[in-house]
Amino acid sequence: RCFAQSVVLAADLSPISIVKDLGYQCERNCLPQVYVQSVVGLGRAFGTWRAVAVTSVVVGGNSDMWDAIEGMDDDHITRGV
Repeated sequence: RCFAQSVVLAADLSPISIVKDLGYQCERNCLPQVYVQSVVGLGRAFGTWRAVAVTSVVVGGNSDMWDAIEGMDDDHITRGV
């Protein structure tokens, strides 16, 4: 059921209640969480101008997207477990 390798969330998501249960589910499934600074920055990592609140990195998924997130400045990323 869980194919994700990690979950990427935007720290400036509002209201946060949209994904309030997601952190618990990630911890429960030992799934790493990566927080980026903004919904706009996460959207740009996807190559779109739309805001993106949350996404997951999936086994066999688009490795270009993960490379874009990994390439972001450390100032824009906070990693959680």
